[in-house]
Amino acid sequence: MAEIERTTGEKLDIRHVPLRRREDLSDISGRARRTGSSSSRAAACADILRKAKPQTLEDLIALNALYRPGPLRSGMVDDYIARKQGKTEVK
Repeated sequence: MAEIERTTGEKLDIRHVPLRRREDLSDISGRARRTGSSSSRAAACADILRKAKPQTLEDLIALNALYRPGPLRSGMVDDYIARKQGKTEVK
């Protein structure tokens, strides 16, 4: 929160941050910007956020849980995104 205050001048109280603002999540995933890192890992994560277009905090939690070597290598992340977007049937 100190970084937010430093860069925007806005002081946040975590107890009053809404958890389900779709426009905020869409903006974050659309830009998929990461600060403090230019690694290929951050770029790959940004790519997944752009593809997945998370709409809720739960979407971000699921993507974070899936962003591991096993799920990434197995194609599980792409499967999750396709099912979440209705492109593939959920069985």
